[in-house]
Amino acid sequence: RRSATYRPGARSHDWLKITRFRQVRAMVGGYLPGEGGRTGTFGSLLLGLWDGLALRWIGSVGSGFGGAALGAIRETLDVLTIAESPFGDDPDLPATAVWVDPRLVAMVQYKEFTTAGRLRAPSFKGFTDDDPTTVTWANEGPDTHR
Repeated sequence: RRSATYRPGARSHDWLKITRFRQVRAMVGGYLPGEGGRTGTFGSLLLGLWDGLALRWIGSVGSGFGGAALGAIRETLDVLTIAESPFGDDPDLPATAVWVDPRLVAMVQYKEFTTAGRLRAPSFKGFTDDDPTTVTWANEGPDTHR
């Protein structure tokens, strides 16, 4: 309620904390092999946005996948596997990554971009048929999602 006084540290029904989620389109440039129950599929997808001729890594997403989708997505990733990273130089890229030709555009829900340009709390929502050339840092980066 607007007329309610805010009391730091005290809970009340007058003030509610509501998380704001955003969505971003991102290119899939690789994946991490799955472990445990995901052995044979993948652990997470490595996401990037076009920044010139290379992808700028914005993090990875490992949640939001249904059980049946994991196998189907892995089959597609196997067809797209390449030897060289499509990402620009980034020392934080995982060493165990498997690179893929960046053709898949993923829709990802997230809380915010970190100061390092990574997605905080990403969750996979599906693939789109959007034109991959429009999935750029300028169009999708943190300054466009405020």
